[in-house]
Amino acid sequence: MMEMVNRARGYLEVSVTGVFPERFINLCAARGLSFWSVRKTDATQYRFLTTKSAYPKLEGLAKSQSCELRILRQQGAPFFSARFKKRYALCAGLLLWLLCAGFMGQFIWEIEVQGNTAIPDETILQALSELGVRQGAYTGSIEEREIKNLMALKVDGLLWCALNISGGRATLMVRERVEPEPVIRRGDPCDVIARESGVLVRMDTLSGSAQVQNGQTVRKGQILVSGVIQSEQTEPRTVHAMAYAIARTWRDVTAVTPESQLQKQYTGNEKRRFALVALGRRRNLYRDGGQPFDNCDKISISHTFDAPLGVRFPIRLITETYSEYIPEPLSLAESAAAELLETFLTEQLEEYGGDVSDLRLAFENRGGLMGVRMTAELLRDIAEPRDILTIP
Repeated sequence: MMEMVNRARGYLEVSVTGVFPERFINLCAARGLSFWSVRKTDATQYRFLTTKSAYPKLEGLAKSQSCELRILRQQGAPFFSARFKKRYALCAGLLLWLLCAGFMGQFIWEIEVQGNTAIPDETILQALSELGVRQGAYTGSIEEREIKNLMALKVDGLLWCALNISGGRATLMVRERVEPEPVIRRGDPCDVIARESGVLVRMDTLSGSAQVQNGQTVRKGQILVSGVIQSEQTEPRTVHAMAYAIARTWRDVTAVTPESQLQKQYTGNEKRRFALVALGRRRNLYRDGGQPFDNCDKISISHTFDAPLGVRFPIRLITETYSEYIPEPLSLAESAAAELLETFLTEQLEEYGGDVSDLRLAFENRGGLMGVRMTAELLRDIAEPRDILTIP
């Protein structure tokens, strides 16, 4: 803490040289002068630290004791600021920079939307613009709480949002509304139907009246277990039917790839172009607007300009790099094509789910097109509850 105080008010490192420097040190302590970190360098010299205000008194006392007082080092804010005392242009530029950064921080120069997947950014930005949140808008005229409530009314599918404005940047964090899937509560009357067609291998009925038997072929949507229980003694009653129905199902998928494909061979020729984007408007820093090469890849990199205090300038530098390539035909071997297609179909089968009991693959090359057909037999639980009231 004292180190910070000393740096704020400034301090000096001085040396005192004389026949009896100890006498000078004792007199300084007796008169209550401020000094610290005293160390003896040789028989006739001491070094210590003192404040800027105490130095004139020390200098007069040193003369009375026939000692030489010399300043070795000056540290602290007063000495640092004194270097710029006559550099008026630098001080004016620094002051103008701070004023400019503070002024620009009072306006919105960049708007970012986070958290949306189904709702496009354009839809959200258009709604924000209608509410006054746009590039160049004054931040003092924007009520963040009011924007939060109005955005939920203007944008369909928006559940919640929050607007944060800092340093000329507005960030809208949103959460989209997710429609809940229909859920049949336990206790509500329902049937168990087949989710897909197949041959029933094993069905365990937990409640309800079974309508099919093991080994029977069932089609999609067919009732496996009815929630309506008939009785000769009493009136029919409804229950919440539950069952596990393992069935053999089949999945037939095909993937095709051309035998001859194009491969990019880069020539090493590159061309860069620059553009400036200010307040949503682009200004190209080049004349020729056409594509520099017949075949090329384009990579765009955006550079922003940030000022102190978290202020971001409304200017972006766009660097576009074009890399030329020559498309060369590449013939794909049948073994490599078959392996590639099999991997693709296997991943699709894993996403589909179920235990594979039989798998057949057929490869064919016809007219420059190579394809793999996969026929898989799967064991899957096809039981699916359905509300009795929704049955036509």
